[in-house]
Formats: sequence, structure tokens, C-alpha cells
Amino acid sequence: MRIASLVRTYPRHEPHLADLPYRLSSPSAVSPDDARVWTVEDGRVVAYAVVQSAWGPVDYLIEPGLEDVIGPELAAWLLPRLQEISASELDWCIDSRAELAVRNKFAESLGFRRSDSHLVEHECSLASLPDRVAPPGFVIRELAGAAETAAVAQLQRTAFASANMTTQCRQRTLNAPGYRSELDLVAVAPDETLAAFCLSWLDPAGCYGQIEPTGTHPDYVRHGLGRALLAETFHRLAEYGASSVRVEAVSVDPAALAFYAASGFRAIGRIEKYARRFQP
Repeated sequence: MRIASLVRTYPRHEPHLADLPYRLSSPSAVSPDDARVWTVEDGRVVAYAVVQSAWGPVDYLIEPGLEDVIGPELAAWLLPRLQEISASELDWCIDSRAELAVRNKFAESLGFRRSDSHLVEHECSLASLPDRVAPPGFVIRELAGAAETAAVAQLQRTAFASANMTTQCRQRTLNAPGYRSELDLVAVAPDETLAAFCLSWLDPAGCYGQIEPTGTHPDYVRHGLGRALLAETFHRLAEYGASSVRVEAVSVDPAALAFYAASGFRAIGRIEKYARRFQP
């Protein structure tokens, strides 16, 4: 909660605002080796850093004005830690925005360079909502809490062809600040297996929703499940008072970019990636 308070105070300095609770549910965020917090005498958090060892990002925020004090301490911990856990060649990255000059300069001081790929930020207005229609035989519903975290974690691993999501990590999202079970949706196939998922978050001010993550099992692609989950998510976010919904897609993923464009999203910005490769 104290990290969330820092981020809410300086929202434009954190590239991932609404879905920060999801990112802080990762194993790295609760590892004493992979996370650091800086506080002042009254206990207020003025900086934090997490090495997201499962997939490569370095999440951090330093209270503006304290960069010259905390930056060297963060660097003295971060660079040796990245070298230590780079068992194979791996590109670590720091997400930023073009206007965050201090953050970009700090990334460059650590040897990170702006990557050719970036995240494309998309937004869709909730002024006009699509019909709630599930494909025949499928049911769109909320995740059944802890009883289904193992199943939805396995679904995510399969959908993304990645081993990063664990049951323990997905379990932690259920207790994350800002988690709402009404926004944790799954599509259930006729045989009762989970076929697709869509988890979304509200930004701290409640103005917009953020989808992170969403995916479909390869066996159920092109059944219309992604669209059905988006439609249900849109309605639920609107009921919370959100006026729009956002999602990010990697600039080198044409399928995702085309899907969101066809679903009514428009590109509104970009999150730059500063990357550095560490040799084992």
C-alpha cells in the first residue's frame, strides 16, 4: 500500500499505473533479493525497485527530487543483481516515456539504450457499449477465486507459451490492492475447461480501466472469445464509472495490434523500452 501511495502521488512518473498491483504480485516483488524499498523517517516510501526476473523488466520509481540521492544506491544494488541472475543472455528493460527525461537519463547512465520495440498504448471509449454475447456453448463468468487459480495460471502459460505465470503468483493477485473479482473474467468451454481469460484493473482515480492480462488457449482461437470477454469487461468497467479502457500491445506483435484496432481501440501513446543485455 505504501508503494501504491508513492505511485498515486506521482502517476506520470510510473509507466504502469492501473495495473501496478498485478506487477507487484510477482514472485520478485516479495523476494528480498529482487526488491528494494527506500523510506524516510516517518516510514513513507520514497522509492522502490523490483527486478522482475521472470520476464525481464526493472520496475522502479524514485520520488522526484531525490534521484541524485537514491539513484546511486539503486544502481549499486541493481547492476550487480542483474549480472548475478543473468544465467543466460537476457535483455533487461526499463519502461519509460519520452517526456520522462530524468528517468531516461538514469536508464542510459546504467548502460540501457532505447529499444526499437515499444509498447503501444491503446484506448477505447465506453460511451457506447457492445452487446454482451457469448459464443454458443461458452459461458463468460468471474474466476472462481482460489479454487481456479491453478487452472487459470496454466491457461495463461499455454496462451502465452511461457512458464512465467505460477499458481502462487496468480493467487497473490486475488489479495492485491485494487483487485476486484468482478473484473477477473474467464470464458468456459462446453466441457467446463477454461478457454480464455481477461483480468482488468481500475486506475487509482477510477477514470479508466486497464486490461492486463488477457489471452486465449490456442485450441479456442477464432471462436470469438476475446471479443466476448472484452464486451463483458467494458460493461463492468462502465458500471464502476470508468469512461474508457486501455490496453498495451508490443509494437512488434501485428496480430495483437490488429485485434485491438478491430475491437474499437485507437493508439494514444507509447511506452519506450530501454534495454541492456547482460552476459552470463
